[in-house]
Amino acid sequence: MYTVILHKDERIKALVDHLETKYGADSFKIRDYWDGDDSVIGLVDKSEKYLVYVSTFGLGGSRYFVELENLIKENEAPYVSAGEYEDIELPELEKIFVQHLRINN
Repeated sequence: MYTVILHKDERIKALVDHLETKYGADSFKIRDYWDGDDSVIGLVDKSEKYLVYVSTFGLGGSRYFVELENLIKENEAPYVSAGEYEDIELPELEKIFVQHLRINN
């Protein structure tokens, strides 16, 4: 598990560990643009063109908020929203993660 997520809450750490184990640690990258918030994490594809923002804030159990974003340009506000999913469970999050980051499993 990457050092960058050591300060994240246990549910974020468990999620990243699960995704790394199931899909391979080299199938995506972690981008923590929200280092001051321990309830969120960014996961990007290897080319960093697609981002999955995951938050556990205010959600109990195994529930997540997910926002999908696509890279538009390198130096502007780099990502544009490509969809939001509120209060979803892990199986749905996984399906969205795999599809958006174009992970071949």
